[in-house]
Amino acid sequence: MEERPGRAGAALHVRQAGEVGRDHDAGAYGLPDIYEAAYTSVDAVVSQQLFLPGFELKLAATNLFDGSREFTQGDSIQRLYQPGRTVSLSLGYSPF
Repeated sequence: MEERPGRAGAALHVRQAGEVGRDHDAGAYGLPDIYEAAYTSVDAVVSQQLFLPGFELKLAATNLFDGSREFTQGDSIQRLYQPGRTVSLSLGYSPF
């Protein structure tokens, strides 16, 4: 099947990690295990087939809402950080 020039596409991905949290590391020296709290990440991709045969332009963004990640050990927060957002623009070519 031959692709038509000018074709566009879009996708939205929602990823939920854990309902309550997940075991991340086993505790050492009698300390409790470390648990990663549940979090949600939203990613988006938009692509456009260019008018040059085989070329495609793609814009992708990950972790759009930049939610924080929390790790607890017992009743204490062991680590808390925000992984940040990623945005990329690419030009692809496929001879097929």
